[in-house]
Amino acid sequence: AIASAGESPTLAFLNNFYTANSAVLSSAAAGLASLDNKTIDTAITGFSESVKVVMNGLDALGQVHPFVGVAVVAFKLVVTLDLTRRQNNQKVMAVKIQMQQMMCTLFQLRRIRDPDEVGLDGTILKDRMQPLMAQIAQDIKECGSACDVYLKKSFIAKTLKSKFYEVRLAEFVTKFIDYADKLDKALTVHIALGVDAANEKLDDQSAKLDSIKQKLDVLFRKLDTPREREVMEFIEENGGSKAVLERNDLVEKLVIKSGETIADLADKSLTSKSDLDSVKEKLRKEFSEDLDTVLQRNFTLFDRKLEIQSRNIADALDKQGQYIVSALSQGTHDKIKDTDLSNLWKEMGWKGSVKARHFVLALRDYFTEQFTTGTPLPRAGESFAVAVPPFFDDLLTPLEDLSNLWKEMGWKGSVKARHFVLALRDYFTEQFTTGTPLPRAGESFAVAVPPFDDLLTPLEVPTDFVLPHLPGLNDDKWALDFINVAHLQAILEAIDDDGTGFISIKEANTFAIERPKGWSLLHWIAFWAKVAVPPFDDLLTPLEVPTDFVLPHLPGLNDDKWALDFINVAHLQAILEAIDDDGTGFISIKEANTFAIERPKGWSLLHWIAFWAKGWEMSLADYENKIFLILREMDSLHHRVLKENRYHVDSYLRNYSICGIELLLRSTKTSKDYTQICHELSSLTEAYARTEEERLRLNLENIGYDMDSAATVTLITGPGRIERFLFPLLYLMLKRHLEVFHYACSHVVDTEEFSHMSITLGSIFDVVEQRVESLGAIYKQVHIDLNAHLENFALGINRTLPFPSTLLDAQATP
Repeated sequence: AIASAGESPTLAFLNNFYTANSAVLSSAAAGLASLDNKTIDTAITGFSESVKVVMNGLDALGQVHPFVGVAVVAFKLVVTLDLTRRQNNQKVMAVKIQMQQMMCTLFQLRRIRDPDEVGLDGTILKDRMQPLMAQIAQDIKECGSACDVYLKKSFIAKTLKSKFYEVRLAEFVTKFIDYADKLDKALTVHIALGVDAANEKLDDQSAKLDSIKQKLDVLFRKLDTPREREVMEFIEENGGSKAVLERNDLVEKLVIKSGETIADLADKSLTSKSDLDSVKEKLRKEFSEDLDTVLQRNFTLFDRKLEIQSRNIADALDKQGQYIVSALSQGTHDKIKDTDLSNLWKEMGWKGSVKARHFVLALRDYFTEQFTTGTPLPRAGESFAVAVPPFFDDLLTPLEDLSNLWKEMGWKGSVKARHFVLALRDYFTEQFTTGTPLPRAGESFAVAVPPFDDLLTPLEVPTDFVLPHLPGLNDDKWALDFINVAHLQAILEAIDDDGTGFISIKEANTFAIERPKGWSLLHWIAFWAKVAVPPFDDLLTPLEVPTDFVLPHLPGLNDDKWALDFINVAHLQAILEAIDDDGTGFISIKEANTFAIERPKGWSLLHWIAFWAKGWEMSLADYENKIFLILREMDSLHHRVLKENRYHVDSYLRNYSICGIELLLRSTKTSKDYTQICHELSSLTEAYARTEEERLRLNLENIGYDMDSAATVTLITGPGRIERFLFPLLYLMLKRHLEVFHYACSHVVDTEEFSHMSITLGSIFDVVEQRVESLGAIYKQVHIDLNAHLENFALGINRTLPFPSTLLDAQATP
């Protein structure tokens, strides 16, 4: 039964993976074998990394033995759902570590080649294991749901009811240990170690199980934080949780010891009660809840969350599957999955990251080059010959002089304007000193273009090509006197068209191409330097483009040309923010890949960039209007709802989240007129907004529009910045809430409904606040003022945060 010679490729991969990661997998399999502080700390702090290795290993195991799939999928969904949480609880982590330890038992299956193998007792392996896998999957999900309930409770609620929760968590730990025993026994029997050996092992495991059960309470006490210990001592000293909740003074002291505030914990919908009474009522209600009922109710919602998580993972894999990383020449660009970005990355010689501003400007030059020539830049591995007609070579690259200079200086996408002009002077001075001019316009020759040569590399002159003498070169020497510091500003302004202080490839090309016929580059520079030069009648005239030269047509390329108009300095900030996901000012390979992968199917990279340049703003403006209309209708309806509902409707409308939405609409800096936007971008924007809205709507319907935490919001939106999803998400939620308003005009609505509605909106703004805090941490490191930056970041949608202090202040303002 032991796999060795002749093993299948999938089994060989599994065994190789296990060998390569044996240290991590062995540590994961050990779990919390010892309860000393060092072992516990190591297991908990290393879980988020070790579990990724375990999940990859289990995927490989599933390829060999598909019957483990149901348990593996459940484990992966539950674990990945929690990995996105900002904060986790150490007791929950301990339970997950035990869950992981149980799953590691399955790696014993790597010793068995065939899932249909028959054991000595006549039982097929998969038949022996499948029922157990189904039970394990169900308990993994129920454990995940119980942990979800526990994590959503406030610190005080968890502490008041800590004994109840710990009993439930301990029950799952016990189950996982028991499952590990059963798996071990089943495999021991199957690989013919004998029933006696299996029973002997089981006896050993049972003894270990009893030992673990006795130590669980010790484990949880070790995992108590200092704050938990202090609060639990306070509760015990005052007669227990029930007694504390009977007295206002003890509740107030409890809240103070917890580090929270009465104002934060109070239910804002209960405006007829004091904050303290509201908190006491809320805590008493939570304490008296039947835990079984709570867990059962939550499991339905949690199971739907797992369905959404499964779809998110499948969508991510599908998008990544659209890109095949070719075996290119070795380099960092090999890691870029999009063809255009890979070409650009190599062309520019970038490494792990690049300044965001340089990235966007280089993108524009890259695509401009394609549209200017009518032919895309050489793709990976291509080498071909091209005939360069007279004068048309200026369109393929800048003048030979500029092209050679660019290569000689090793410049990439752009160069400081001052450096460019001074280097020009040195370049021409060198020519006059050596007396060896470069080829001039009017010659035409064939040349081999190697793959991925430098973007501005001139076409090399064949070694057997004899350069004819060009009379009149030294007659140009007078012009060199005008390329100096005294005329620097005038020359800079002539070439640096957008005034950024940098000369881009496009600007160099444009400057060279725009010179009058018969003028050398030196003449053109001298003209802009002083606008006082000798007559040009005797200068060389370049040959015209041959009449029979036909520019090759690339189907579909020019169809995207409209998008190029949106990649410019005016839209630079919007494009930067779309790609630079963490706001550091640098584009990493991961961010470039993520940006490319996330574009909708059928969209070119140019479409995607153009959408973020202006289309996203257009969609925001549309949602702004829709949200405003919903809020106005809500305000109108609240006078018409049944009197039994009016108090709760008013409380919902006075909630800080509604105030936050109003501030959000006022702070977002969208344009008032998009009539001048081209039809192509408008159509793309409408299609994208419709598709995204439908995706979010399906996810929201899956969970009954009940987003009970920030983690649930992130699950609904999927990966990516909250700015991308904020407006459509708010629109869909408010649209749903408006339906409740209409219903409340003729029916009595459960009081909990409006509370859940407010919690959902609050959860959305919790994610926004987390994003602002994350940006704040980044900007602090680079000494950028957060508030000043938020004025324009993402069209200003975050500038009214953090919540709720800003909103509460706004509410207090008459």
